[in-house]
Amino acid sequence: MLRQYAATFRIMGGDTTHDEQAEQVATQYGIKVFPNPTTSGDMVNVTIALPVSNSAETETATVSLLDNTGKLLFTQQQTTTSSNPMDLSKYTAGVYYVKVMIDKKQLFYRIVKTK
Repeated sequence: MLRQYAATFRIMGGDTTHDEQAEQVATQYGIKVFPNPTTSGDMVNVTIALPVSNSAETETATVSLLDNTGKLLFTQQQTTTSSNPMDLSKYTAGVYYVKVMIDKKQLFYRIVKTK
């Protein structure tokens, strides 16, 4: 059974960080990153679900994994109606960041990979 933990997320823009705005964006797009923490070999799931609307368009999000220094490890495109796993098995224990870019907004989720 996968557990979901509250992720640390921030939306970056201008000179300030707006956690309340980030929470609204995450709720609007149904963005979830879990499990956190994760263990060796675990997959981290990134779920994005656009609320039902009259629009037939499907938006695309860019989901990236960064290490603790900000180095880009990989990027994938994801539709707003999907859940894609990220395989962390080849990375060492430590702190990583999942960056979700959607609708000109960036959210950063801090995840911890344990031994």
